[in-house]
Amino acid sequence: GHAVAVGGPSMAGKSTTAVELVRRGWTFAGDDIVPIDHESGRPVTRPYARPIHLSDAAAARLGTDPALGRPLPGRAKRVYGLPTDLRPRPLALIVVVGRSTGDRIEVEHHPGLVALPRLAVLTDSIGLAVRLPAVRADLFRWAANLAAGTRVVSVRRPADQETVAEM
Repeated sequence: GHAVAVGGPSMAGKSTTAVELVRRGWTFAGDDIVPIDHESGRPVTRPYARPIHLSDAAAARLGTDPALGRPLPGRAKRVYGLPTDLRPRPLALIVVVGRSTGDRIEVEHHPGLVALPRLAVLTDSIGLAVRLPAVRADLFRWAANLAAGTRVVSVRRPADQETVAEM
């Protein structure tokens, strides 16, 4: 009944992890963007229908024929439909995936406001705070509330490893 958000840079393995979690019984709520509100001081996801975007390599690793996906213009990914649950849910955890510089998977917990720098990068990946200074304070307050009300964990992996087991 709770949501887990997976964030990180492009090609970090977010969508691949999501599909693998669906294969293991989790419910899919959306790809790339899922709005988060604060109801009664607690973060709540507000998903909307959006297909998942996978590279051909990720689709093949998950046992899906890449030819079944629709090419995504300008990107090395294809679009696939997944059953999506659009019910709002409390956000229990944010996992930030990325690449490690070492040869093993690294997991790091970011308690409370210590998570704020990680969330600021995720929530402003398109540079709104720089381009629109008028929204900077609101964005910072929103990210601070999110950090204070949600557990945040980083999972970094070498390029040749998956993070699904750590998730």
